[in-house]
Amino acid sequence: MAWNFVLASSGGVTIDILDGSYKQVQLEYQRSDISRAIVQLDVDDDRALTLITQVAGATPRLYCYRDGVLKFAGFLTSIEQTADNEAQLTATFEDGLALLRYRISQADVEYYSENSASIIGSTGTVGSFPSLLSQANASTTTGLTAGTITATTVTLDSLLISREVILDRVLEISKMTGGPDLRVNPQAQGSTLATLDVGPLYTSTTPTISFGYGPGTAVNVLSVAQQITPPQTRVLVVGSDVESWSTVTTDITNAEAGVGRWEATEQRADLQSTTDCQNTADALVRTGWTQTISFIPDPAIAPSPLQDYNIGDPVRLTAFRGSIAADATVRVNKISLTIDNSGVETDHGVECEVGNAVVTAPALPKGTNRATNTDASLTSSTSSITTAVNFNRTRT
Repeated sequence: MAWNFVLASSGGVTIDILDGSYKQVQLEYQRSDISRAIVQLDVDDDRALTLITQVAGATPRLYCYRDGVLKFAGFLTSIEQTADNEAQLTATFEDGLALLRYRISQADVEYYSENSASIIGSTGTVGSFPSLLSQANASTTTGLTAGTITATTVTLDSLLISREVILDRVLEISKMTGGPDLRVNPQAQGSTLATLDVGPLYTSTTPTISFGYGPGTAVNVLSVAQQITPPQTRVLVVGSDVESWSTVTTDITNAEAGVGRWEATEQRADLQSTTDCQNTADALVRTGWTQTISFIPDPAIAPSPLQDYNIGDPVRLTAFRGSIAADATVRVNKISLTIDNSGVETDHGVECEVGNAVVTAPALPKGTNRATNTDASLTSSTSSITTAVNFNRTRT
């Protein structure tokens, strides 16, 4: 697999080809969040000067191709330079979702009883007002346009938007219980940088890829590290003159019989109803001690990200050694790739969701008890646990 990198103007016109000039490129793909490319150049390289020259009067873009297929398109958001032994320029490019970080919503726009996906990305009016994406493009087009907008199960009862950073509101809505997923689709070099899909995008629960450590597993993992952190059994979200606790279910009361009661709070001034506060609080609940697992797969046989699996895909994770016992279907939240100066992928990292049953109902080797997403099933809503999966591999 070979990567190629094109530096382009704000209109997508090629300025330079970076192949052979960069030290390395790091790509970070994130589910329902901003993805980025970090490019390292020698400050003495002509292309570093080309990039700096472009910044003087425009916002350059970066297009990343894997075996000729566009895999990332982003715009410049920062440059750091050092003049020491390294003499390095580090440029960060972020995808189209980041464009919403630099747009402010209209004043005194209020939505009542509207679907969460429509509020974010509808191409028409939502109630009496334009969607957040439409507001971002109202004065000057951002380069991010609406893709496929699919209704979700949650309708916001009352959401106030008034001179807000649009990205902040979009991400917060997507993290509510039943809120929509976000997917940025890079577009061919031109005026449109990307399209944004909004809705229940990552709903599959059937894994086709397995990662395993220990006897009886896929045995494609070289090492495993595990971290266990406290639960949040009851969450209070305080909105604008309203507030609400998370829903108390039998799962929560049963869990608290063992782990005790763990309370947390969050401030959300944009929320105007107790229903919206409760949906937000529900998404933050963690009924058990949560586990984070990091592991290094065998580079010779491990599946390849962006080819064998992608952001939002469910994968099977099993790991058994002594007190470490994990067996769960998890969802990919983040994929990180490092490409060396010859265009070859070297280091890979993946982050996934995993259930909390490592403590409340530990998985047992050769047993019937499996750790699953007990308090956050694989749905479009934000999960309860994050598994960090970091691995190194080299492919030629």
